[in-house]
Amino acid sequence: MNENGLTVEEFFGHYVEYRSANSARQLQAVAVGCRDGGDRTFARLCASRNVNCMQLDGDLSPLTCGPDGDVTMPAIEDHTVDVIACEVPHDRLCRGAVDLLIFATQALRPGGIVYLRSMPSTAVDGTFHSRWGELRNLIHHAGLSIVEFHRSVDETEIMVVASYGEQPSVIEELQGGPRRHLLYHVYPRRESVWRWNVQKMKKRLSLFNGRKVVHVALDDTTDSLEAVQKEFDDATIHYETSPNSYNGETTPLIATLLPAVETEPGVTFYAHAKGVSYEQEDRRLPYVRAWVNNMYDFNLRPDAVRYLEIYETVGIYRKRMFLLGSTWHYSGNFFWFRNSALFSRSWQHVYGKRRRGAEAYIGLHTPLEQSYCLYGELGKINLYEQFY
Repeated sequence: MNENGLTVEEFFGHYVEYRSANSARQLQAVAVGCRDGGDRTFARLCASRNVNCMQLDGDLSPLTCGPDGDVTMPAIEDHTVDVIACEVPHDRLCRGAVDLLIFATQALRPGGIVYLRSMPSTAVDGTFHSRWGELRNLIHHAGLSIVEFHRSVDETEIMVVASYGEQPSVIEELQGGPRRHLLYHVYPRRESVWRWNVQKMKKRLSLFNGRKVVHVALDDTTDSLEAVQKEFDDATIHYETSPNSYNGETTPLIATLLPAVETEPGVTFYAHAKGVSYEQEDRRLPYVRAWVNNMYDFNLRPDAVRYLEIYETVGIYRKRMFLLGSTWHYSGNFFWFRNSALFSRSWQHVYGKRRRGAEAYIGLHTPLEQSYCLYGELGKINLYEQFY
């Protein structure tokens, strides 16, 4: 359920109703494994709204593979389907989803959606979480965006709505969601990767509909505040500055950035220009760039913020280790948090104003079970020395 109080079924129903009301043609739908039992939401929706629905069997057997390797369905022309719905048991989740998603990217009209529901076929096993993680990655790699999801309390059932191509206005209206704020720290060391970081962040500024606050740490080795402002080129950003100090981003995080959203409702994303301390010839820099790329890409996908409806904080590369009072952290220190959860605690507390205090911060104030890892649970992997 999202902040508008809609379950995924309700969201899906509104979507079908919207598309039916705003189209002169009859909507086209494909159901895979969605039988006409009384509990089959998709079949009921189609029948009640005059949606033409083609029923396929559960193993996608009507799909055929052409000589060029493309999966096609002879009875359906490319980009003519508005909605695809699929129900699949957990034990076939990813194998069936690959075929479904290949089919979806060919059959769906721009703005069309996939409705995917997965249920346990037998007893739930310990691989459910890894399967859901794999499915999420498959959806992204297929070029779809997750716009709604629901996971049952006992974690035996999951439902996902994903959009193909440009999202129609109904999804934006129904998606709504919380106010999304940005806190960003830059140490614009000359001849470093700070401009590269800013460009990564700049491409995703449209995701934020709340406050955008950038802190710039300056000293005699850095470019100017004006250079940072010019690189962002966004009049909606509020800038703060201070002299750079030995503890890096820790003091600005506690003293300047977090107070900027303390009384704001919604959710907040914190990040920083990572890798600026490395010389261009440093052999570790390619690993750091790959690491940073993933932190922007995974954390700032449209669906990432959805997990804050269940968890208090979300990020990637979660590592379980003791660090300045915390028992876990997001390696690299990019993370989302729910404002109401963090600011209900003694959020100003940090173990010493040390350089890694900022990285330890969110794990210090959030229980592990209230955190979620979008990608890359870390064991002994060293991201400075290998790609992951």
